[in-house]
Amino acid sequence: MRYDEMQSMWMGATGKNIASVFDAARSEEAVLFFDEADAIAGRRSGSVGGGGGQGYEREANAIVNVLLRELEEHDGVVIFATNLAANLDPAFERRIRTHVAFEMPSEEARRKIWQVQLHRKKTPLAGDVDFEALAERFEASGGDIKNAVLNAAQAAAAEPGPDQKKKIAQRHFIRGMEAVQAGKEVMNQSLFRPEGDGAAGNTPLPGGGNGPQAALAQHLEGVGQQQQALVDRQETLTDRLASLDEEQDRQGDQLVTVERALELLTEQVEKTGETQSALSDRFDQLEQERDERREWRLLVQVGVIAALVTALAALALALFLIA
Repeated sequence: MRYDEMQSMWMGATGKNIASVFDAARSEEAVLFFDEADAIAGRRSGSVGGGGGQGYEREANAIVNVLLRELEEHDGVVIFATNLAANLDPAFERRIRTHVAFEMPSEEARRKIWQVQLHRKKTPLAGDVDFEALAERFEASGGDIKNAVLNAAQAAAAEPGPDQKKKIAQRHFIRGMEAVQAGKEVMNQSLFRPEGDGAAGNTPLPGGGNGPQAALAQHLEGVGQQQQALVDRQETLTDRLASLDEEQDRQGDQLVTVERALELLTEQVEKTGETQSALSDRFDQLEQERDERREWRLLVQVGVIAALVTALAALALALFLIA
């Protein structure tokens, strides 16, 4: 799991997402793996009162609390991976039973890493490629070796000539790794390179000197700048959360208005239904009255006809007797 897969812009929703992940892992008996765990399990802030970042700090602390509670109650396997273990909240130390530190690979491991980055049959390699020499020359991590192989492949592909004849040579791997190391040097020089080594881009260290204390001072200065950048970023996020809260409140008001309109419409429909029911009953009553009148009229007509027939019969009998 990555933090961006569980993070939500709504306050409280991230903690619910974390709880849902643990519930799903329990029901499926799955192993939970949190990549870049320091993003979600970072140190909690001791002060959440006042200031523009109050809401953000409170939410971040709540997320860590939810994760600690779920981890405490979880019976399955949970793995945290991070390159910044020092940034994890100290409360996780008791809840994590096993700690595994991945050191830099040995020379033999580096040779194998160089080899597995390339397809044994499909990768066109020149005859001078020597992975043992590369492993001996460059002390690098697996990620650096992978980037060096990609650089070497790109360099070989960019050379002139038909593609069918292009091959990755030893020089390509060397230049690829040198490019990777140069990039790391650029990233690290403002923090760890001492003053006075003649490298371009160095800035004077506070307090002067070129020993460990000067390097540490420069490192602390860089850390302070990073912390200030994080504070600025935190304030920006806090403002964004506040605006989102306002937008959520507006949407909530609109939802209440819509719900009230639906209630009124439902009441009107119910009243209309009652009116229709009353009209239907009245119609049935009129139908019944009409049927009763028809029956009464029919009976009257039958009675009149019977009386006429009786009178005609009596008249006929009287005429017969006279005759």
